[in-house]
Amino acid sequence: MLVGAAALTAGASGRPQGAPVYRDATAPVPARVADLLARMTLAEKAGQLAMVHVGRIRGDADLQELFAQDGIGSVLSGAGEVPGGDGSLAAWATGVNHLQRYALDHSRLGIPIVYGSDATHGFTWVKGAEVYPQQLGLAAAHDPELVQAIAAATARVVRAAGVRWVFGPVADVSRDLRWGRYYETFGEDPQLAASLVEAAVRGTQGPDPAHPLAAATAKHFLAYSQPQGGRDSASVQASASELADVFSPPFAAAIHAGVASVMNQHGWVNGTPSVASKALLTDVLRTQLGFHGVELTDWGDVENLFCGCQGAPAVQAMPRVAADYEHAVAAALNAGAEVSMVPDRATEFTAAVEAAVRDGLVDVSRLDAAVAHVLALKFELGLFDDPYVAEPSPATVRTDEDVALARRAADESITVLKNTKRLLPLRRRGPVLVVGPDTLRRQDGGWTVQWQGVPAGTPPPPGVTILQGVRTALGAKNVRTVANWRNAAAVRRAATRARVVLVVVGEEPYAEWEGDSANASLSADEARLVRLVESTRTPTVLVLVSGRPLMIAPLIRGAEAFVMAYLPGSEGGRAVADVLFGGVKARGRLPFTWPSSIKDVPMALNRRLDGQPATPLFRLGAGLTP
Repeated sequence: MLVGAAALTAGASGRPQGAPVYRDATAPVPARVADLLARMTLAEKAGQLAMVHVGRIRGDADLQELFAQDGIGSVLSGAGEVPGGDGSLAAWATGVNHLQRYALDHSRLGIPIVYGSDATHGFTWVKGAEVYPQQLGLAAAHDPELVQAIAAATARVVRAAGVRWVFGPVADVSRDLRWGRYYETFGEDPQLAASLVEAAVRGTQGPDPAHPLAAATAKHFLAYSQPQGGRDSASVQASASELADVFSPPFAAAIHAGVASVMNQHGWVNGTPSVASKALLTDVLRTQLGFHGVELTDWGDVENLFCGCQGAPAVQAMPRVAADYEHAVAAALNAGAEVSMVPDRATEFTAAVEAAVRDGLVDVSRLDAAVAHVLALKFELGLFDDPYVAEPSPATVRTDEDVALARRAADESITVLKNTKRLLPLRRRGPVLVVGPDTLRRQDGGWTVQWQGVPAGTPPPPGVTILQGVRTALGAKNVRTVANWRNAAAVRRAATRARVVLVVVGEEPYAEWEGDSANASLSADEARLVRLVESTRTPTVLVLVSGRPLMIAPLIRGAEAFVMAYLPGSEGGRAVADVLFGGVKARGRLPFTWPSSIKDVPMALNRRLDGQPATPLFRLGAGLTP
């Protein structure tokens, strides 16, 4: 349904008689775009480049300001933000439809909005949705078909919620384990990452790139994963060969798959903010790689050019390169940026776009090219012809097939890196002790329910812990645990009475700069637990639930077996049990190099990046099949 097209009779062309070409669902997209663009005012064009977060919309006054006055073109949910209601799938659909209806009712030309969100490992912002392994774990499976299936399953829930723009997959190539977004990557092998990014794009968008079911976004362009000191969004120095050979292949693969949008990274590359880098956003992205879709900025990137007030501390510490919002907008648009995650100051942003064009800082042809890309995306998504989402069935949220897919993904990813005396697979008899901070919060990691992961005290999405998985595999009577794993006397007593101990350790959830780590170490309490268990001489299996390789070489040496579980999601507990007890053959292979010491970081492709000699603890591709 389109606003302003009342009581028109359909003609032979497929559009109502007397209606403009852009309302004709049968007309080619370029013709519809050209027709609509010619009818738009400067203010209407500026609005199409603004994306605000839904948390900015708190009442009727905000709706009036953002849609009736500013004519914004898109809305996003920041991590954990929901468009209304209780976070259920039905509430999502209702909330998005409400915003869409208001936008159409207040648009002179009936231009719909497009709603966007992250969906990094399942659409985890919807209550009850399946939580799949994070990308780093999926990379260990080396299985593009699996990645495509997960992306398609996620996109099914995304679309049912009314979301049509997905901010993923992450196409960064991991380079520094200190970086808080390491686990979001498909590892450090550019070719493996490229194959999995391509699969994720195809799964998200569906079989016809010209008419995507949801728009995928390859991010973060370019070299985001090699920040100085491993600090998120810090500046990057990269040679032309590194940009071409290491960081570009996954983006090239995404473009080959028809990816609808590309998002630039937050920081600076070779002395220039990426959002204002014509060398990256035009010369490399569009000219060299042949990208024709929408370039999307990350959260607050344009604003940061003059105020440094959004995002990571590293960005806020960068020098300012624009005098005000108008000059910031001009720098970004002229470089190749298009839609801006504002994310709050839409009125200031759209006014700055208009001023930049009126003052000659941005040529109107450049503005028109950017707006044309946005309009084309909306036509291709079918939003002009069918802007609302149907009321979803609760059964859409989490199906039996989703659960099976998540378990398969975790099964394929679990990586066995040590197995002395052929301890694995374990015999199916007890008593087996499972001890350590074994929680679903840890298995799921960041970008789950909230930005920094499931908040403490909040029930996590449905899932199975490692203890629960082992109990199911072995029978509850054969499995023991310790109520307080910090109670050394109780742990020692239980370990000496067990046939084998599974000690589960790892990292608390984190995301972005909150997860930056100077030493990538295990907590003192957890290291102490591992040493205590190993001192009992009871055969020990060390299981690490982590979004990166941790510097725990002495603890690994003391265990008979060592298993990397990554951040395996809802079905991680069953998957660990599957591998430990031989229900499935371990097949995971490390998608990164595991340094022996933090002194060797950054390390990738089995070598230190500074060229100094070093021997990895485990090489890229390592993995045993007991």
